[in-house]
Amino acid sequence: MENNNILDLDLSDELQLNEAVRTNLKKAFKWGRVLAIMLFIFFGFMVLFYFKLLTADTRQAGSSVQTLITIILLTFTVCVFFSALNLLGFANRGMVSLESNNNKVFSICIESLKGYLKFYGIFLSIITIFFVISFFSMIAVFF
Repeated sequence: MENNNILDLDLSDELQLNEAVRTNLKKAFKWGRVLAIMLFIFFGFMVLFYFKLLTADTRQAGSSVQTLITIILLTFTVCVFFSALNLLGFANRGMVSLESNNNKVFSICIESLKGYLKFYGIFLSIITIFFVISFFSMIAVFF
């Protein structure tokens, strides 16, 4: 009788994947790299917009509103930068792990993906909470 328990497998340092999985992973890593580059470009546009906002004449807006907008934009800009950095690390480590058949590098790559997805989960949860609070505030003010 065969025992298919994962604990009984011999885990070596060599990464063993069939060709279909390698092809799909290479595509995923390439798309991850493209998305990371696009996020870095988006980050650059956000920084340019932020500096334009700082130099604009904002006498009409109150200082507290401008401060709140500044804090929100800075927070969002930092989040975009670190998510792009994490995604680029995932894509680069993934490509290296496939080229070198290194199981340890692949493991680090998957940890980067876990961190990236965890970051976006927390980030989207915070944004959802913000929208729910805004929605109920709007209902309380207008109705």
